[in-house]
Amino acid sequence: MALSISGLTWNIGVGPKASFTRALSRLAMKRYDENVSLLKYMIKVDLKPTSTADEAIGSGMTSIKYQMAVAVAKELGLLDEQYNMLKQRKEELEYYTYGCNQDVTSRRLEEHVRFKIVSRIIKQLSTKRYFLVVENLQWPVETVSFTQYAGLPPLRWAYSQWFISTTSHEAYNKSKSENDKVLNVHYEGDVVVLVLFALRLSAEHMVKVICQGNEDYWHHIVIDCFHYAMAVFSRHSNGVLVTPDELIYQWAAQGILTRTSNEQTGTCSSKCSYVHRVGRVILEAFQKYSLLQLPFSPANDSNEATTTAAQFLAYHDLIAEGTTVQELFENQKNWISFTGDCGWHVSRQWLISEETNNGPTALILRDCRKPQDVELMLHNKLQEMVQKQSAYLDVYSSCNAEVNSITSLLTAPVRQTDRHLEIFGMQQTPDGLAYLMKVTRSILVTCDNSISCLYSSFNRNPSDISDMEECELHECHKMERVFALYREDLKNLRNVHACNLKRLVMFCTRSCTSAFSSLERMHLEYCPRLEHMVPLGIKLPCLQTIDIMFCYNLKTIFNCEDSKDIISYQLPGLQRIRLQELPLLQHFDYNNTTIMAPMWKELHIRGCWSLRRLPRLQDQLKMVKVSGERSWWNKLRWDSPSHCKSYVPKIPPAFASFDERVEVTSYLR
Repeated sequence: MALSISGLTWNIGVGPKASFTRALSRLAMKRYDENVSLLKYMIKVDLKPTSTADEAIGSGMTSIKYQMAVAVAKELGLLDEQYNMLKQRKEELEYYTYGCNQDVTSRRLEEHVRFKIVSRIIKQLSTKRYFLVVENLQWPVETVSFTQYAGLPPLRWAYSQWFISTTSHEAYNKSKSENDKVLNVHYEGDVVVLVLFALRLSAEHMVKVICQGNEDYWHHIVIDCFHYAMAVFSRHSNGVLVTPDELIYQWAAQGILTRTSNEQTGTCSSKCSYVHRVGRVILEAFQKYSLLQLPFSPANDSNEATTTAAQFLAYHDLIAEGTTVQELFENQKNWISFTGDCGWHVSRQWLISEETNNGPTALILRDCRKPQDVELMLHNKLQEMVQKQSAYLDVYSSCNAEVNSITSLLTAPVRQTDRHLEIFGMQQTPDGLAYLMKVTRSILVTCDNSISCLYSSFNRNPSDISDMEECELHECHKMERVFALYREDLKNLRNVHACNLKRLVMFCTRSCTSAFSSLERMHLEYCPRLEHMVPLGIKLPCLQTIDIMFCYNLKTIFNCEDSKDIISYQLPGLQRIRLQELPLLQHFDYNNTTIMAPMWKELHIRGCWSLRRLPRLQDQLKMVKVSGERSWWNKLRWDSPSHCKSYVPKIPPAFASFDERVEVTSYLR
């Protein structure tokens, strides 16, 4: 592909969507690398997107002119300690004030860039020939501002070159001048070249982000991932709805991503997290370099086909029909088969040792709206699992359910056991699940609109869930309580993670007195109606970690309204508490009960401005380290000197602190 660049060249990529601009920019840079003797400097600027055109052309640090000046100075090594100090102060103030009250600091930083940094750029480039490459220009701009505000000498000085890539034709049309050149690819053969080059750039992206392996190693991985995606999408002429997580799941099931975890050590969960992270970075690279964008939809015309490489190849019939997944890879995997629309055969041999049970260990239910069909399917499937002792099972799409033997590749905060149950998107709860809950050790419930309480929704006998060890809940918006038990029903439960439960009012009822004798970790996040964590009478002898974040209606950690006679509370295993963005939290409990937590080491507080009193401690071995805002710490109230000496502050410096200004009474609407 021949590139003709002189003066100011606009890169509008391929088609109306301005695709493959990054690949074209890299080709331009590669060409000038070959003629490095003619250039003194090559300067690359990757502009960060802004939400509005006014922000892009304004006077703030996110405007194009200041982004240009800072990026050019960074490339030339002209950023000084004063700039770094002002930038750090601005970021800290922005974090602690939620973006408010930083006008003075921002203005000082802008003045330093304009009067100090820009003058250094002018001095260093005034007589030198340079090549400027600008990526991701989102809004129209006057190129003269590059000289006026970023200190870049005009093009006519020393015959320099500018190469500017836009994200749309509109930005180019409103920014170009009469004598500017434009680079626009029209030939299909050139697009194929860009696709191949974009795959190589994706491999470079993987090396930079993952920091493991070389470019050739990742090039092989990304090609396999892209080929596999094309094999899937080409079989569905009307498009197929595949989410990023599902595609990563299938990549791993085919053994593509599992090759990246050979050097990883640790538990099965840590391997799953690493594999999922690698898959996310690959999808990020595919979108960045115009290779693939999800959800995938086939192109209807030649212009739309230039949006991504996947649409281009599918539209022009460049994918061989009837190709099986095995034929895409050099190393045949006999334990994996691709059977078209009939289902997938999946093995989990890459996750477990040979000594482990070879049978399926995870059950995943998705979008089940026919309870009677699901119950019959579950009965038949479990019978088949017992009789065949198969290493893997098919997917039964007729019931909108999947029975796979591979564990979820989402970054799960809970440990997946050998008897794992996943439920996704159910509208009604099938009665057949009660039998599964009897033997379930770990459960993940996501996007469920049928469960109001985990115990009462599945079981009529309190002993039915006594084997449960791990529990994770996401977006169960009907749930008001997680547990309502009456005996030691959850004596094996160790880890609970609940996120985005909009109706959750309490974690458990007061009747769960001795139910959580083994609970070690509790994580509650984005539960806007949660009023308290647990009643004060609940025994938690093994609890080590408490994380409560973004629960805007939480007023106490422990509810003691019905336990006013309790004067002390024991948490013998507690080590760390993290409380973040709980604006209405006032007390750990209303009665100011003494807590016996001899192992307690850390307390992390952010955004809990109504909290004025920390609990009194008894038999404390060491002082608790408290991390929080300086203003919050200074306003704490203490009952006695010994009460204050139970805690040692670890707070930010004075210049990074501020006083809260608004007293919030309710976050509910």
